[in-house]
Parts: sequence; C-alpha cells; structure tokens
Amino acid sequence: MQLEQNGIEAHTVWRFQDGKLASATDQLTVEEPVELLLEYGPLQDRKRSRISVNLLTPGDAAAWATGFLFCEGLLGSPREIERITIGEDQISVCLTDAPEAWQHIHLDRTARRLAATASCGFCGKENLEGLSWEPAYFPRKEYPKISGEFLIGLGKKLDAQQEIFAHTGSLHAAALFNAQGELLLVKEDIGRHNALDKLIGEALIKEMLPLRDHILWLSGRIGFELVQKASMAGLPIIAAVGAPSTMAVKAAEISGITLVGFLRGSQFNCYSFPERLLPD
Repeated sequence: MQLEQNGIEAHTVWRFQDGKLASATDQLTVEEPVELLLEYGPLQDRKRSRISVNLLTPGDAAAWATGFLFCEGLLGSPREIERITIGEDQISVCLTDAPEAWQHIHLDRTARRLAATASCGFCGKENLEGLSWEPAYFPRKEYPKISGEFLIGLGKKLDAQQEIFAHTGSLHAAALFNAQGELLLVKEDIGRHNALDKLIGEALIKEMLPLRDHILWLSGRIGFELVQKASMAGLPIIAAVGAPSTMAVKAAEISGITLVGFLRGSQFNCYSFPERLLPD
C-alpha cells in the first residue's frame, strides 16, 4: 500500500436494481495494515521498536504517526522528531538523541504488540494499566462558552469536506473548530481513532496545541480512547453524532471535558460539564 495515495479504490460489484442483476463499479475505502516503528535513545544505545500495527486508510501518514505517538505519551513535541520515513506499509519515526526526546519513553507501559483494528484503538493493549493516562494539557474550566445552536451548526459546515465519505460512505471524520465556529482541520479514516490521531498530529505539527479554545466534532460514536486523545490535546468540548460509552463519559468527567452526543438535527445530549453551554 502506498500510504500517501488516494484512500479510494474501484471495485467491480453485481448490483441488483429494478429486478435485474448487472455488473457495476463501486468505490471502496482502502484499509491496510501499517506497522509503526520508533527509533530512540542516546547515540551509543539506539533502540528500534515496533510500536503497533494498525489498520489505516491512506493519507496523512506523517500526521497520523505524530498524533499517535503524542497521544500514547511517547512524543512531547514535533521538534523531538529527527525524521519520518514512509514506506509502502510501514512508517518509521526516528527521534533525536536529545535526552528530552527519549528519557520519558517506557514501552512496557504503552506496548501494543497485537494488531490494532480500525474500530477499536485499544485492541492490543496488554493490560488494564494501558487504560490510564496522564493528559498533557487540561481544558480551562467553563471555557469556551458556546450556545446549543452554535454546536448544531458545526455539522452543517462539514457536508462539503468529507470527500472520501461522499464516494464510499464508510469513513469517520474528526474536525476541529475554533470558538468562532471556523473550521480549521478535517481528517478522515476508516478508524475513528485514526482520524483523530491524524487531526491531533496535524495540529501538533502546526504548533496549535494546547487546543483549549477549540471544539472537536466527531462523525460517529464516542469511545473512551477518543476522549483520552482529546484530553491529551487540551480540548474542552467534544461533540459527536453518535452516543458515548460509559467509560467515555467517565473519562470526560475526569478530564474536565464537555461531552455532547446524539448531535442530530436540532437536538443533542450533554453528558458532562454543561457549564460551557449558554442558554439560547
């Protein structure tokens, strides 16, 4: 797989329509296993470790690797990266030999030695300790203040942005808005956690973190790991089309995040910290 290629592939199908079966062409989302390698340590004792194997949709490979490592607590700043090498089905991230780039790395706490599926970012965690995390940033209490109508309007701004989804109908999107409702970033992937890694990685590369004045919009349900990743970036508000899990709500309560689900039409549910929502 070429990791920077288009994430769509044509496939011949047999379509039943109007009582007839005929050959047709359908557009499918590409999903391929990608191995992530990390090189780190002092010059005299460099280590090269396999961090994970993830099912990924092509595109934004460097941003995904950067965001993934940051959310796993293995990277503090893009300045710690010496180079990123992108192969056909492998991404290798080489960190600088500066002590601040590798002294905090303890792979026994974060190892994912099993393949992680696109639907569950925690597949491959070796024990329950992998479910705990130390956020790099915390959102500011009760800030930003936004209205319910403001949240409802965000999804409408994304209709023209999900390019691959429009062709395949099988991708998840993660979008970043500022407190004024301006759409800043949109990333897509067949895995909802991959899309968020791409978005956070791009924001990290552009030196936008912490994202304490921003809103995260998600196209699907909200699992624990999505809240964990958002908290690492300091995001104060998560709004999603789907429902959250119990662990996602608990993580939001711990992290000080306003969690909004079932954002459809003109209504939604707020599961934590409603103080940020202004009455209309």
